[in-house]
Amino acid sequence: QAAALWYGRVTRILARRGVQKSTSQTAQEFVHVIDNEGLRLRVARFTDAYESARFGSSVDDAKKLPKLYEEVEEAVKR
Repeated sequence: QAAALWYGRVTRILARRGVQKSTSQTAQEFVHVIDNEGLRLRVARFTDAYESARFGSSVDDAKKLPKLYEEVEEAVKR
């Protein structure tokens, strides 16, 4: 559940920047619509950890999400 909350936070900060996730897009598909390469790479790292935590029950990846979120947040500010 925590992973889904972190993912929701990421999609909200991206939406404020004008990058909207369609309900029909998977998390991986969403990564590929991000034009800014630096931001896309950070979101891709976050997404990989999110999917591993949420669908693979990886505790280690779940613990990475707050730090990875901060990296996405910093990239959004640039």
